[in-house]
Amino acid sequence: MAIHWRSTLETLLHQFQAKAANPGNVFHLMVEVADDERDRIGGPAWFEPFSSKVEIVNGAPVYKPWDCSHSTGLPGVVPAFREPSPNETFPDEENVVRDKSGIVRAVSVSSKLRRSYFCGGPAEAASEFESLANIAALALAEAEDLSEHFFAKEMTDIFRRPRGGVRYIFGDVPRVPEHFISSGWNAGVLRFEDGILIDLPISESNPDASHWVYFLHKLGWHNSKGNMLSAERATWNANTEIAWDMLGTNLPDISGFSPARLEEFSRTSFYSVLGSKDAPLNINFASVLAIQLLLAQMEAKSPTTSLAKAEAVDYSSESWKSRSLPKVESISEEKADQLSSPLVGILVATEVERQAVLKHLMPRSNTETVFQVFSGNNTYFLGRLGAVDVVAVMTSSMGSVGRDSSAIVTTELLDRWNVAAAIMVGIGFGKDADKQMIGGVLISEKVVSY
Repeated sequence: MAIHWRSTLETLLHQFQAKAANPGNVFHLMVEVADDERDRIGGPAWFEPFSSKVEIVNGAPVYKPWDCSHSTGLPGVVPAFREPSPNETFPDEENVVRDKSGIVRAVSVSSKLRRSYFCGGPAEAASEFESLANIAALALAEAEDLSEHFFAKEMTDIFRRPRGGVRYIFGDVPRVPEHFISSGWNAGVLRFEDGILIDLPISESNPDASHWVYFLHKLGWHNSKGNMLSAERATWNANTEIAWDMLGTNLPDISGFSPARLEEFSRTSFYSVLGSKDAPLNINFASVLAIQLLLAQMEAKSPTTSLAKAEAVDYSSESWKSRSLPKVESISEEKADQLSSPLVGILVATEVERQAVLKHLMPRSNTETVFQVFSGNNTYFLGRLGAVDVVAVMTSSMGSVGRDSSAIVTTELLDRWNVAAAIMVGIGFGKDADKQMIGGVLISEKVVSY
């Protein structure tokens, strides 16, 4: 008897959790480009795949988050045909197919290429992930009861068996041939007075780890509420980037980008990272979150997403939102030891959290500035919250394991400043706007290392 895909994913959930708890990280960046933009497949300007800049310490490589160690292809977008839009013009006849009467019945859609980059750890760690991802992809490829799942479209489209070709019928086609009429890899076309038939051969591979990786990004773009799985997309022009979703807006001015400047950005190529560029998500932990999401929505047909009907709370008029950042002065460690003995350490995981903490940080007694101190791999801010002297620091990556994780940075904070208590503050990623407000306290039922 075949093992059900849900049982397979439940088993994989524990295996991905074990991988995520191991020291080290594996982050992921994917790039999608149009066929005529192949020169962009290496990603944005800041990303240098397989750079020789990886630091070697005691004969072993020490990876930064976006140091790439392994790269593979991802399932791309095969060539296709679509119906023309109303009032659409066709300056290039090579991209259209007309019927015998001269009416445009089909417009060709170019292929797209996708590339996968594993970063932040050795190639062996990426290969270990891929061995589990292969099993996940195969389980979903063999599933026969996905039609009622909320993510049915994504799963059935990504994890289907290869097709040898696709038949398109546009308009009135009185005679449909029984056999595929393509010749080799060239499309076969039958023209009629009021319609056309196109048989398009395509090349696809069986679902494997690359399909699971692409699926993680697709789920991340949903940004499902109540689940930490997210993925951030951006397009780029030279050294300037803009969020991918902004290109679809009609706003006259977006974050300083005029409509004319927005036209400089590609509409057909982007990169995507699991988590975000500044706070990437371990791909093993992303798989844990994906499986939890799939199993949670097993019976549901419409999970709550970030685009749910609930109205967003407007905090713009509240004092904490409108606060300005304090004046900051950089000082040496020696001077910091002379001027300050903080009692409490404050840790945050993201830049937006650090900004929020700094807006509440006041200069210590008899000083006019908040002090900034560089020590080891960390940047500390010394000031006062209420009646207590504190030191604030941001971890360089989210999660409790890894070189710049909360566990390591907390240890370094305690060793450096000898504070009486360390408090982790910031965004509640499980927050439900219908149930909790800013300033509320969330208590977790369990803790997962990632």
